[in-house]
Amino acid sequence: MSFFDLILLLLLFGFVWFGFWNGLIRTLGGIIGLVLAVFVAGQWYETVALKLLPFLSDNLSLARLLSFILVFIITQFIIICLLKVVNKIFNLPVLKILNRLTGAIFGLIEGGLILGLVLYFSTKFTLVPNWAEILNSSSIAPTLISFGKILQPLLPQVLKQIQSLI
Repeated sequence: MSFFDLILLLLLFGFVWFGFWNGLIRTLGGIIGLVLAVFVAGQWYETVALKLLPFLSDNLSLARLLSFILVFIITQFIIICLLKVVNKIFNLPVLKILNRLTGAIFGLIEGGLILGLVLYFSTKFTLVPNWAEILNSSSIAPTLISFGKILQPLLPQVLKQIQSLI
């Protein structure tokens, strides 16, 4: 096992610990909440902007920006309150350990995807001399890169062609 593998394992452990500490409900809920808040804000910001317009000297751009931020924050606040209630239920003695263990598993999956994606993109550049050799000699990096490629279909085309942009 190389020094690079130890660094990767340490980073993965950090994700596992973060997931364990926060539990599945807070970890997964935070991600879902963020996506949901962006969606709700995207659906309602125009309506709210029209209500704010008279208070902002009829500046439609400012009204849109502020209304998106306002709807986003209110939605996030509501979701956080709901997550706190659900998290309290999962903090009962029997469910607390289940919440934390599944949070650790989710943290491992999240860490594997993030590190895999970072390593995948790092193969597109020559940032460090012998980088390809370091990756090939690693016993962990190839697995993480394969795992990170799961997200590749979700990436915008521009990111997939990032090497040609630089």
